[in-house]
Amino acid sequence: MRTAHLRGARLWFLASTTLLFSTLVSLLAAELAWRWYEQTISASSVLDPGLLRYHPRLGWVLNPGWRGSHRHHDFSADYQVNYFGFRGQPVSSGRSDRRRVALLGDSFTFGLGVNEAETFAVRMAEQDPATEYLNFGVPGYSTDQEYLLQQEVVSSFQPDLYLLFLYLGNDIIDNMLSVPLQVEQAKPFYRLEEGGQLRLQNVPVPSGQASGVVAESSLESVVYGTELARMQNPLSRILSSSRLLDRLLPDPHFEGTKIQGILDARLVEQRRLLAAIIREMGEYTAGQGSRLALVLLPGMSYVTRPASPSALFQDHVRLFILGAAADRGLVTVDIAAPMRERYKSGDKPDWFFPNEGHYTHDGHQVVADLLRRGLDLWR
Repeated sequence: MRTAHLRGARLWFLASTTLLFSTLVSLLAAELAWRWYEQTISASSVLDPGLLRYHPRLGWVLNPGWRGSHRHHDFSADYQVNYFGFRGQPVSSGRSDRRRVALLGDSFTFGLGVNEAETFAVRMAEQDPATEYLNFGVPGYSTDQEYLLQQEVVSSFQPDLYLLFLYLGNDIIDNMLSVPLQVEQAKPFYRLEEGGQLRLQNVPVPSGQASGVVAESSLESVVYGTELARMQNPLSRILSSSRLLDRLLPDPHFEGTKIQGILDARLVEQRRLLAAIIREMGEYTAGQGSRLALVLLPGMSYVTRPASPSALFQDHVRLFILGAAADRGLVTVDIAAPMRERYKSGDKPDWFFPNEGHYTHDGHQVVADLLRRGLDLWR
Protein backbone atom coordinates (compact mmCIF):
# COMPACT_ATOMS: atom_id res chain seq x y z
CA MET A 1 0.00 0.00 0.00
CA ARG A 2 2.79 2.40 0.91
CA THR A 3 4.57 1.62 -2.37
CA ALA A 4 1.38 2.45 -4.31
CA HIS A 5 1.09 5.80 -2.50
CA LEU A 6 4.69 6.66 -3.34
CA ARG A 7 4.18 5.68 -6.96
CA GLY A 8 1.05 7.86 -7.14
CA ALA A 9 2.89 10.80 -5.59
CA ARG A 10 5.70 10.46 -8.10
CA LEU A 11 3.26 10.33 -10.99
CA TRP A 12 1.47 13.42 -9.67
CA PHE A 13 4.79 15.26 -9.26
CA LEU A 14 5.87 14.28 -12.77
CA ALA A 15 2.55 15.37 -14.27
CA SER A 16 2.64 18.68 -12.38
CA THR A 17 6.24 19.32 -13.44
CA THR A 18 5.42 18.51 -17.05
CA LEU A 19 2.39 20.83 -16.97
CA LEU A 20 4.43 23.63 -15.40
CA PHE A 21 7.20 23.23 -17.95
CA SER A 22 4.68 23.17 -20.82
CA THR A 23 3.03 26.33 -19.46
CA LEU A 24 6.36 28.16 -19.17
CA VAL A 25 7.33 27.15 -22.71
CA SER A 26 3.94 28.36 -24.00
CA LEU A 27 4.30 31.70 -22.17
CA LEU A 28 7.80 32.16 -23.56
CA ALA A 29 6.63 31.36 -27.08
CA ALA A 30 3.70 33.78 -26.76
CA GLU A 31 6.01 36.48 -25.39
CA LEU A 32 8.49 36.10 -28.24
CA ALA A 33 5.70 36.05 -30.84
CA TRP A 34 4.04 39.16 -29.37
CA ARG A 35 7.31 41.08 -29.14
CA TRP A 36 8.03 40.19 -32.78
CA TYR A 37 4.54 41.37 -33.76
CA GLU A 38 4.93 44.69 -31.90
CA GLN A 39 8.33 45.29 -33.47
CA THR A 40 6.95 44.47 -36.93
CA ILE A 41 4.08 46.93 -36.50
CA SER A 42 6.43 49.63 -35.22
CA ALA A 43 8.88 49.11 -38.07
CA SER A 44 6.07 49.28 -40.64
CA SER A 45 5.58 53.02 -40.05
CA VAL A 46 7.55 54.91 -42.70
CA LEU A 47 6.95 58.63 -43.22
CA ASP A 48 8.78 60.49 -45.97
CA PRO A 49 11.19 62.93 -44.26
CA GLY A 50 10.51 66.63 -43.93
CA LEU A 51 6.90 66.91 -42.78
CA LEU A 52 7.93 68.82 -39.64
CA ARG A 53 10.60 71.42 -39.06
CA TYR A 54 12.00 73.01 -35.92
CA HIS A 55 10.49 76.25 -34.63
CA PRO A 56 12.12 78.17 -31.73
CA ARG A 57 8.82 79.27 -30.18
CA LEU A 58 6.42 76.45 -31.07
CA GLY A 59 8.82 73.50 -30.94
CA TRP A 60 7.94 72.29 -34.42
CA VAL A 61 5.62 73.26 -37.27
CA LEU A 62 4.52 71.78 -40.57
CA ASN A 63 7.00 72.40 -43.36
CA PRO A 64 5.44 74.77 -45.97
CA GLY A 65 5.24 73.25 -49.44
CA TRP A 66 6.07 69.71 -48.26
CA ARG A 67 4.37 66.69 -49.78
CA GLY A 68 4.96 63.01 -49.15
CA SER A 69 3.49 59.69 -48.14
CA HIS A 70 3.04 57.78 -44.91
CA ARG A 71 2.99 53.99 -44.98
CA HIS A 72 1.99 51.81 -42.05
CA HIS A 73 0.73 48.29 -41.46
CA ASP A 74 -2.73 49.84 -40.99
CA PHE A 75 -2.80 52.42 -43.79
CA SER A 76 -1.17 54.23 -46.69
CA ALA A 77 -1.79 57.96 -46.98
CA ASP A 78 -0.47 61.03 -48.80
CA TYR A 79 0.00 64.40 -47.09
CA GLN A 80 0.50 67.84 -48.57
CA VAL A 81 1.29 71.07 -46.73
CA ASN A 82 0.41 74.35 -48.46
CA TYR A 83 2.76 77.31 -48.59
CA PHE A 84 1.12 78.85 -45.49
CA GLY A 85 2.19 75.81 -43.49
CA PHE A 86 -1.03 73.89 -42.90
CA ARG A 87 -2.88 70.99 -44.49
CA GLY A 88 -5.45 71.81 -47.13
CA GLN A 89 -5.93 74.23 -49.98
CA PRO A 90 -4.25 77.59 -49.45
CA VAL A 91 -6.41 80.60 -48.71
CA SER A 92 -5.57 84.25 -48.35
CA SER A 93 -4.87 85.70 -44.94
CA GLY A 94 -7.02 88.51 -43.64
CA ARG A 95 -10.80 88.76 -43.70
CA SER A 96 -12.66 86.36 -45.99
CA ASP A 97 -15.90 86.91 -47.90
CA ARG A 98 -17.10 83.58 -46.54
CA ARG A 99 -17.52 82.49 -42.95
CA ARG A 100 -14.17 81.12 -41.80
CA VAL A 101 -13.58 78.42 -39.19
CA ALA A 102 -10.09 77.58 -37.91
CA LEU A 103 -9.43 74.08 -36.55
CA LEU A 104 -6.73 73.88 -33.86
CA GLY A 105 -5.59 70.43 -32.80
CA ASP A 106 -3.07 67.61 -32.98
CA SER A 107 -2.59 64.59 -35.27
CA PHE A 108 -6.26 63.59 -34.97
CA THR A 109 -7.23 66.98 -36.38
CA PHE A 110 -4.43 66.91 -38.95
CA GLY A 111 -5.75 63.54 -40.13
CA LEU A 112 -2.81 61.21 -39.61
CA GLY A 113 -3.32 58.03 -41.62
CA VAL A 114 -5.88 59.33 -44.11
CA ASN A 115 -5.74 61.33 -47.31
CA GLU A 116 -6.78 64.97 -47.19
CA ALA A 117 -10.19 64.37 -48.77
CA GLU A 118 -11.00 61.90 -45.97
CA THR A 119 -10.33 64.25 -43.03
CA PHE A 120 -13.24 65.57 -41.00
CA ALA A 121 -12.12 69.10 -41.90
CA VAL A 122 -12.78 68.44 -45.59
CA ARG A 123 -15.94 66.45 -44.85
CA MET A 124 -17.25 69.46 -42.91
CA ALA A 125 -16.43 71.79 -45.80
CA GLU A 126 -18.29 69.54 -48.25
CA GLN A 127 -21.38 69.66 -46.06
CA ASP A 128 -21.16 73.43 -45.61
CA PRO A 129 -19.82 75.06 -48.82
CA ALA A 130 -20.64 78.53 -47.52
CA THR A 131 -17.91 78.17 -44.88
CA GLU A 132 -14.12 77.82 -45.13
CA TYR A 133 -12.68 75.20 -42.79
CA LEU A 134 -8.95 75.71 -42.25
CA ASN A 135 -7.11 72.72 -40.79
CA PHE A 136 -4.32 73.95 -38.50
CA GLY A 137 -3.82 70.55 -36.86
CA VAL A 138 -0.17 69.67 -36.17
CA PRO A 139 0.89 66.14 -35.14
CA GLY A 140 2.11 65.97 -31.56
CA TYR A 141 0.74 69.34 -30.42
CA SER A 142 -0.81 69.86 -27.01
CA THR A 143 -3.15 72.66 -25.93
CA ASP A 144 -0.36 75.07 -25.02
CA GLN A 145 1.20 74.85 -28.49
CA GLU A 146 -2.22 75.29 -30.09
CA TYR A 147 -2.69 78.49 -28.09
CA LEU A 148 0.71 79.75 -29.26
CA LEU A 149 -0.09 78.77 -32.86
CA GLN A 150 -3.33 80.69 -32.59
CA GLN A 151 -1.40 83.82 -31.67
CA GLU A 152 1.59 83.31 -33.99
CA VAL A 153 -0.15 82.21 -37.18
CA VAL A 154 -3.87 81.52 -37.15
CA SER A 155 -5.09 84.91 -35.96
CA SER A 156 -3.80 86.52 -39.17
CA PHE A 157 -6.49 84.60 -41.08
CA GLN A 158 -9.15 86.35 -38.96
CA PRO A 159 -11.47 83.36 -38.47
CA ASP A 160 -15.00 83.93 -37.30
CA LEU A 161 -14.82 80.81 -35.16
CA TYR A 162 -12.00 78.84 -33.57
CA LEU A 163 -12.60 75.15 -32.93
CA LEU A 164 -10.15 73.94 -30.29
CA PHE A 165 -9.95 70.13 -30.51
CA LEU A 166 -8.98 68.68 -27.16
CA TYR A 167 -7.74 65.10 -27.44
CA LEU A 168 -8.79 63.36 -24.25
CA GLY A 169 -6.00 60.78 -24.44
CA ASN A 170 -2.97 62.88 -23.43
CA ASP A 171 -3.35 66.65 -23.92
CA ILE A 172 -3.88 67.38 -20.24
CA ILE A 173 -0.66 65.49 -19.41
CA ASP A 174 1.51 66.92 -22.23
CA ASN A 175 0.60 70.50 -21.25
CA MET A 176 2.78 70.08 -18.16
CA LEU A 177 5.80 68.67 -19.98
CA SER A 178 8.81 70.09 -21.79
CA VAL A 179 8.95 66.89 -23.89
CA PRO A 180 5.61 65.24 -24.82
CA LEU A 181 4.97 61.63 -23.90
CA GLN A 182 5.03 60.34 -27.47
CA VAL A 183 7.19 62.87 -29.34
CA GLU A 184 10.98 63.02 -29.17
CA GLN A 185 11.19 66.80 -29.49
CA ALA A 186 11.20 69.54 -26.87
CA LYS A 187 8.27 71.93 -26.69
CA PRO A 188 7.26 75.15 -24.93
CA PHE A 189 5.00 74.92 -21.92
CA TYR A 190 3.28 77.23 -19.44
CA ARG A 191 3.67 77.45 -15.71
CA LEU A 192 0.73 78.70 -13.69
CA GLU A 193 1.74 81.47 -11.28
CA GLU A 194 0.10 82.17 -7.93
CA GLY A 195 -2.10 84.88 -9.36
CA GLY A 196 -3.46 82.48 -11.96
CA GLN A 197 -1.45 83.95 -14.82
CA LEU A 198 0.39 81.85 -17.37
CA ARG A 199 4.14 82.22 -17.81
CA LEU A 200 5.71 80.71 -20.92
CA GLN A 201 8.71 78.41 -20.31
CA ASN A 202 11.37 76.65 -22.40
CA VAL A 203 11.53 79.35 -25.10
CA PRO A 204 13.50 79.41 -27.26
CA VAL A 205 12.82 75.70 -27.49
CA PRO A 206 15.98 73.54 -27.57
CA SER A 207 16.53 72.02 -31.00
CA GLY A 208 17.45 68.42 -31.71
CA GLN A 209 16.00 65.12 -30.61
CA ALA A 210 14.88 64.75 -27.02
CA SER A 211 13.92 61.71 -24.99
CA GLY A 212 10.18 61.02 -24.98
CA VAL A 213 8.01 58.20 -23.59
CA VAL A 214 6.39 56.08 -26.27
CA ALA A 215 4.79 53.10 -24.53
CA GLU A 216 1.08 53.29 -23.72
CA SER A 217 1.76 51.66 -20.36
CA SER A 218 3.99 54.62 -19.52
CA LEU A 219 1.07 56.99 -20.03
CA GLU A 220 -0.98 54.91 -17.62
CA SER A 221 1.85 54.95 -15.09
CA VAL A 222 2.05 58.75 -15.38
CA VAL A 223 -1.70 59.06 -14.89
CA TYR A 224 -2.25 56.46 -12.16
CA GLY A 225 1.17 55.93 -10.64
CA THR A 226 1.55 52.66 -8.75
CA GLU A 227 -2.11 52.54 -7.73
CA LEU A 228 -3.26 51.01 -11.00
CA ALA A 229 -0.60 48.30 -10.96
CA ARG A 230 -2.06 46.88 -7.78
CA MET A 231 -5.47 46.49 -9.43
CA GLN A 232 -4.29 45.03 -12.76
CA ASN A 233 -3.03 41.69 -13.99
CA PRO A 234 0.47 41.38 -12.41
CA LEU A 235 1.78 39.63 -15.54
CA SER A 236 1.32 42.90 -17.46
CA ARG A 237 4.34 44.29 -15.63
CA ILE A 238 6.50 41.36 -16.71
CA LEU A 239 5.21 39.96 -20.00
CA SER A 240 4.22 42.27 -22.84
CA SER A 241 2.25 39.36 -24.35
CA SER A 242 -0.13 39.42 -21.37
CA ARG A 243 -1.39 42.76 -22.67
CA LEU A 244 -2.80 40.85 -25.64
CA LEU A 245 -5.19 39.15 -23.21
CA ASP A 246 -6.10 42.58 -21.86
CA ARG A 247 -7.27 43.45 -25.38
CA LEU A 248 -9.13 40.20 -26.03
CA LEU A 249 -10.78 39.64 -22.65
CA PRO A 250 -13.29 41.94 -20.94
CA ASP A 251 -11.68 44.66 -18.87
CA PRO A 252 -11.52 43.93 -15.14
CA HIS A 253 -13.97 45.75 -12.95
CA PHE A 254 -12.43 48.85 -11.40
CA GLU A 255 -14.24 50.50 -8.55
CA GLY A 256 -15.36 53.81 -10.04
CA THR A 257 -15.05 55.88 -6.88
CA LYS A 258 -11.54 54.55 -6.23
CA ILE A 259 -10.37 55.34 -9.78
CA GLN A 260 -11.88 58.82 -9.63
CA GLY A 261 -10.24 59.37 -6.26
CA ILE A 262 -6.83 58.51 -7.73
CA LEU A 263 -7.38 60.83 -10.71
CA ASP A 264 -8.74 63.65 -8.55
CA ALA A 265 -5.61 63.52 -6.41
CA ARG A 266 -3.03 63.08 -9.19
CA LEU A 267 -4.33 65.56 -11.79
CA VAL A 268 -4.84 68.68 -9.67
CA GLU A 269 -2.14 70.79 -11.32
CA GLN A 270 -2.93 69.41 -14.79
CA ARG A 271 -6.58 70.45 -14.46
CA ARG A 272 -5.69 73.91 -13.18
CA LEU A 273 -3.25 74.50 -16.03
CA LEU A 274 -5.66 73.32 -18.72
CA ALA A 275 -8.43 75.52 -17.31
CA ALA A 276 -6.08 78.53 -17.37
CA ILE A 277 -5.05 77.91 -20.99
CA ILE A 278 -8.68 77.57 -22.05
CA ARG A 279 -9.54 80.76 -20.15
CA GLU A 280 -6.79 82.77 -21.85
CA MET A 281 -7.67 81.36 -25.27
CA GLY A 282 -11.26 82.45 -24.71
CA GLU A 283 -10.16 85.95 -23.71
CA TYR A 284 -7.75 86.21 -26.65
CA THR A 285 -10.45 85.05 -29.07
CA ALA A 286 -13.01 87.48 -27.70
CA GLY A 287 -10.47 90.30 -28.04
CA GLN A 288 -10.29 89.48 -31.75
CA GLY A 289 -14.04 89.69 -32.13
CA SER A 290 -14.21 85.94 -32.79
CA ARG A 291 -15.72 82.99 -30.95
CA LEU A 292 -14.17 79.89 -29.41
CA ALA A 293 -15.74 76.45 -29.15
CA LEU A 294 -14.18 73.37 -27.55
CA VAL A 295 -14.43 69.97 -29.24
CA LEU A 296 -13.74 66.83 -27.18
CA LEU A 297 -12.11 64.05 -29.22
CA PRO A 298 -11.89 60.52 -27.77
CA GLY A 299 -9.16 57.96 -28.23
CA MET A 300 -9.86 54.40 -29.33
CA SER A 301 -10.04 52.93 -25.83
CA TYR A 302 -12.73 55.42 -24.75
CA VAL A 303 -15.02 54.22 -27.53
CA THR A 304 -14.18 50.52 -27.79
CA ARG A 305 -13.16 49.62 -24.19
CA PRO A 306 -15.20 51.84 -21.85
CA ALA A 307 -14.09 50.00 -18.69
CA SER A 308 -10.35 50.26 -19.41
CA PRO A 309 -8.08 52.49 -17.28
CA SER A 310 -7.41 54.69 -20.33
CA ALA A 311 -11.14 55.16 -20.96
CA LEU A 312 -11.80 56.00 -17.30
CA PHE A 313 -9.02 58.58 -17.44
CA GLN A 314 -10.45 60.10 -20.64
CA ASP A 315 -13.91 60.32 -19.12
CA HIS A 316 -12.45 62.06 -16.08
CA VAL A 317 -10.83 64.66 -18.36
CA ARG A 318 -14.01 64.95 -20.44
CA LEU A 319 -16.22 65.71 -17.43
CA PHE A 320 -13.72 68.22 -16.11
CA ILE A 321 -13.58 70.12 -19.42
CA LEU A 322 -17.36 70.18 -19.70
CA GLY A 323 -17.59 71.70 -16.24
CA ALA A 324 -14.76 74.19 -16.78
CA ALA A 325 -16.23 75.31 -20.11
CA ALA A 326 -19.68 75.79 -18.57
CA ASP A 327 -18.18 77.95 -15.82
CA ARG A 328 -16.59 80.15 -18.51
CA GLY A 329 -19.66 80.25 -20.73
CA LEU A 330 -17.79 78.48 -23.53
CA VAL A 331 -19.55 76.25 -26.02
CA THR A 332 -18.43 72.60 -26.01
CA VAL A 333 -19.16 69.96 -28.63
CA ASP A 334 -18.71 66.55 -27.03
CA ILE A 335 -17.78 63.99 -29.70
CA ALA A 336 -16.75 61.33 -27.18
CA ALA A 337 -20.04 60.30 -25.54
CA PRO A 338 -22.18 60.10 -28.69
CA MET A 339 -19.38 58.32 -30.56
CA ARG A 340 -19.30 55.67 -27.84
CA GLU A 341 -23.09 55.28 -27.97
CA ARG A 342 -23.04 54.88 -31.75
CA TYR A 343 -20.30 52.29 -31.47
CA LYS A 344 -22.23 50.25 -28.90
CA SER A 345 -25.37 50.26 -31.02
CA GLY A 346 -23.53 49.32 -34.24
CA ASP A 347 -21.76 46.19 -35.45
CA LYS A 348 -18.23 47.08 -34.19
CA PRO A 349 -17.49 49.59 -36.98
CA ASP A 350 -13.88 50.24 -38.05
CA TRP A 351 -13.50 53.80 -36.82
CA PHE A 352 -9.92 53.40 -35.58
CA PHE A 353 -6.79 51.90 -37.10
CA PRO A 354 -6.44 48.77 -34.93
CA ASN A 355 -2.70 49.01 -34.21
CA GLU A 356 -1.94 52.67 -34.81
CA GLY A 357 -5.01 54.13 -33.09
CA HIS A 358 -5.95 57.18 -35.20
CA TYR A 359 -9.31 57.60 -36.93
CA THR A 360 -9.96 55.77 -40.20
CA HIS A 361 -11.84 57.52 -43.03
CA ASP A 362 -15.07 56.15 -41.49
CA GLY A 363 -14.03 57.53 -38.13
CA HIS A 364 -13.47 60.96 -39.67
CA GLN A 365 -16.93 60.81 -41.22
CA VAL A 366 -18.50 60.06 -37.84
CA VAL A 367 -16.62 62.96 -36.23
CA ALA A 368 -17.74 65.28 -39.05
CA ASP A 369 -21.38 64.22 -38.62
CA LEU A 370 -21.33 64.65 -34.84
CA LEU A 371 -19.46 67.94 -35.06
CA ARG A 372 -21.88 69.29 -37.64
CA ARG A 373 -24.83 68.32 -35.46
CA GLY A 374 -23.23 69.88 -32.39
CA LEU A 375 -22.53 73.16 -34.15
CA ASP A 376 -26.04 73.28 -35.62
CA LEU A 377 -27.51 72.88 -32.14
CA TRP A 378 -25.24 75.64 -30.86
CA ARG A 379 -26.38 78.08 -33.53
